[in-house]
Amino acid sequence: KLYLGAEGAITRDYNLPPVPPSGAFDARFATQSMAATYPVSLKSGNDYSYPITVQSRTYPVTVQWNIIDGAKDFVLTDGVNGKSFGEKHMSGSGSFQIANKNVKSFVVKIAEGLSKPKSFALHQNYPNPFNPTTVIKYDLPEDGRVLLRVYNILGELVTTLVDGTETAGYKSVSFNTASIGGGLSSGVYFYRLETGSFIDVKKLAVIR
Repeated sequence: KLYLGAEGAITRDYNLPPVPPSGAFDARFATQSMAATYPVSLKSGNDYSYPITVQSRTYPVTVQWNIIDGAKDFVLTDGVNGKSFGEKHMSGSGSFQIANKNVKSFVVKIAEGLSKPKSFALHQNYPNPFNPTTVIKYDLPEDGRVLLRVYNILGELVTTLVDGTETAGYKSVSFNTASIGGGLSSGVYFYRLETGSFIDVKKLAVIR
């Protein structure tokens, strides 16, 4: 188990002993530690990358994560400039299998330090279910008009979260049901992203 957190949040000494003999499983940050930290204040355009080395006799290797800081957008990529499995966005709890036995390292990046994503994407909101606030993230590889709306199961418009022109980048918007008169009743709703020719819809659940 490895830990990545803001400076000051990790105070224990997580240094590891030397790498075990070939064949034994091992995973660690390139700093030879089981923990790494990032600055409390992040600056757009800076590189926040945290390489991890892996040693395993058998593949696939399963990477699991549990993201507590829902405001940050973490990206998992391989150590060969994304040539093996590209970029995988991590939010909430999830997992991903690395099937290529030639991948001996991968990198966790914080999206604030990435210049722009490679493709359009709409991500699952987190937390989900939620009450009263959740965060919706989406990727824009180019500048353009963005329309992000929430609908009920009847297809009726609940609220518009984004309606305007935005620059390329990794985006996030907070959806607070308290901002809607009377709030929202428990149930399933849909959020729809439309930008250029890209359209995607995902479900979210409100609990009260």
